Amino acid sequence: MKLKRYEKAIEDFTTVINLNPNVADAYFHRGRSLRKSGSKKKGLLDIKTAGKLGSGNAKRWLKLNKK
Repeated sequence: MKLKRYEKAIEDFTTVINLNPNVADAYFHRGRSLRKSGSKKKGLLDIKTAGKLGSGNAKRWLKLNKK
């Protein structure tokens, strides 16, 4: 069973982003955590940022979740 500690994950990924704003996967995983915690719009912005920074995970996620 996965622990649902989204707030801690968001905090940790924010720290990574503050240290190096070019880490695409940090934006992607923070975006996923934000969405799972209920902040859908903020999460989508992070996932889009990750895609712009070159995250393949983000690009696939955006392609699969187009609406």
